[in-house]
Amino acid sequence: MIKDFKSLIISFLLFIILVCIALFVHDSFIRPFLGDSLVVIWLYFTFKTFLKVSSFWLSIFVLFIAYIIEFLQYIQILSFLGLEHIRILTIVFGSTFDINDILAYTLGWFVILFQIKYFPINTNNK
Repeated sequence: MIKDFKSLIISFLLFIILVCIALFVHDSFIRPFLGDSLVVIWLYFTFKTFLKVSSFWLSIFVLFIAYIIEFLQYIQILSFLGLEHIRILTIVFGSTFDINDILAYTLGWFVILFQIKYFPINTNNK
């Protein structure tokens, strides 16, 4: 059930941007770095759409998910499980660990914190 309609709209718009980046941008900055930053923000607003929880703790949870996925890339979990040939898993989990991804996720998290502090969407849910 939708708890925050504004977050749904933001999540949808971010999803469209991420798809456009994935399909049409093939560079060494926007797609890998900005895209990873936006993924964290997109996850935050997607969860915020359906969950009425503390915005700060939700942002921590989303950052934790991003870090866990990057760690799973580091240990090559898909290869270990014999699942590297399943394209959707490769898209979701990625295939290569990169420390710059950690930086990008953290930047996305700082953007979320900035939004929470200076542009709160739902003042009842700080």
